[in-house]
Amino acid sequence: MRWLALILALTTAAAADDLTGGVLIAHAVPECAYTESPPEGWCAACYHEGVAIDQTTSQNPTLSVTETTHRDFVVLAAWVESKSFCAIEFGLGAYDPSLLLIEETAVCNEGSLVDATSGWPGPDEGISISVARENAWTGALVPVLYLHGYVYAASYGSTSVALIEHPETGFRGTASCDSPPQVYAAHDAGTLGINQAGRAVHPTGDSVPDPPETWGEIKAVYQ
Repeated sequence: MRWLALILALTTAAAADDLTGGVLIAHAVPECAYTESPPEGWCAACYHEGVAIDQTTSQNPTLSVTETTHRDFVVLAAWVESKSFCAIEFGLGAYDPSLLLIEETAVCNEGSLVDATSGWPGPDEGISISVARENAWTGALVPVLYLHGYVYAASYGSTSVALIEHPETGFRGTASCDSPPQVYAAHDAGTLGINQAGRAVHPTGDSVPDPPETWGEIKAVYQ
């Protein structure tokens, strides 16, 4: 994994959480007032308490707009119980950049080291993020990366952004905070639908409701 050297330089020996069963979620953020990078950062300004979800059953994997506008989404790492982790790696699938223009991405953590492919955050590109143990992400549903962009109206068409394996390493998952780090492939990963249904995912052991079956039901849940 691209971030192994980075995390080895940042961590010290310690007992690690078992990260088995985790998933990566693509969650559409409620409309944010900012169209340019806010002084406090995207995560603090637009994914704060009152906006952030606290259970995977509240995730919204669908962004449907009737007018072309700025809209955002966040990548979350989720388990059935609180975990601490110090690295994450994944990619963005082959979405249509003429329907979704991702203008900025921001790590929801301080002191992170980022290694992204040359075309990031374009289609079929990947990112690796590492933090020091003292800055470890901790929680059962943790925002990792915020993505801000321009979404074109449904009249222009639809596309989707799958959270895929990193295209250069073939890995999608997280790493513990011990040294050397233990790596765990994600149990599953979601897809953000742009003017079409997305795909919600849940960590192993979660009790989840039956999903909506029609496009009308999906819009009723997520609008």
